[in-house]
Amino acid sequence: MDFMYVDESGDGGRAEGGSPVFVLSGIILPSTGWHEAETYLMEIRQKLARAYGWPVRNELRASQIMRTRTMAPERRVAMLKDTLSAIANIPQSQILLSAGVKADLSPDCDVFTATWQTHLGQFEDRLAKLSRHRPPPKGRQGLVLCDDTHGGKLIRLMRRLRRERWVNRRSFLWFKRLKNRPLRWIVEDPQQRDSRASLLLQAADLCAYAAFQSFYPNRYIQEHAPEGLLSALHKHPGDILRVEG
Repeated sequence: MDFMYVDESGDGGRAEGGSPVFVLSGIILPSTGWHEAETYLMEIRQKLARAYGWPVRNELRASQIMRTRTMAPERRVAMLKDTLSAIANIPQSQILLSAGVKADLSPDCDVFTATWQTHLGQFEDRLAKLSRHRPPPKGRQGLVLCDDTHGGKLIRLMRRLRRERWVNRRSFLWFKRLKNRPLRWIVEDPQQRDSRASLLLQAADLCAYAAFQSFYPNRYIQEHAPEGLLSALHKHPGDILRVEG
């Protein structure tokens, strides 16, 4: 089984003053690699404590790092980049990124639903590819773990996607047609966790922040990381799957 730890950056609503983009990041990890990954992240926390004085017991979230007053802005950004570089090298892991850019979506599009559907589709397609035509339950199954934000809405969405998930599939030449590809490989409802108790959810939060900043970098990122943060993840903006709709 594969786990996908998911966190978000921005908001999925349409209210005035909201964020212009809603980003989801997912860290995929096979269950057989969980202990190795957890040990690796605990060692990273120790290194950050020695290098930057970040207490091991503090939650490692981008918002907390950027708000801290115990470090100069350039050190906060340097800490982010070092942490992201370490996350990129979590053993056996893969990082998925999805973004709903609200200006590109129709006014009646539910940004939260469309972005989550895109993100879950990436995970589902990866599991299907790994399973190589082996029918459930013999193939590679997956479980989603996330924080408790919008938990009820996400559960309802996943249950609906198990019945129907309409996607564009190329047929002859340039023609496309909608096909129903319900979720088959992602099992159970999303498991909601408190990010304070999960190093992997905290890592997903930092990845989501890096992706968000690739669209709308704040002043500190512009000044101290003009190349952006995604490069620390060994990724570039083209690796973010943008929602269509």
